[in-house]
Amino acid sequence: MSAYHLPTSFDSKLFTITLHQNSSSLEHAHRDIEFIFMIQGQLRVSVNHKAYRLNDSDFLLINSHDFHSFHSDGDNLFVVLHI
Repeated sequence: MSAYHLPTSFDSKLFTITLHQNSSSLEHAHRDIEFIFMIQGQLRVSVNHKAYRLNDSDFLLINSHDFHSFHSDGDNLFVVLHI
């Protein structure tokens, strides 16, 4: 039985969807609105120096130009949408 592999990124002129697994990012900001949706596991997210912990099925909306970062503590899977 073969496994189906999802593409890790989709980019159009209006939005970008990226699938992340066990990844982290340094603090940054951009013009896009960012939507993070947790599929599995946990993720620590900092937005303008305020900490959030996302779990299965949680989501977080980050406004444009807000400084943010995320850090994986263990095995997880999440989607990032930039609009």
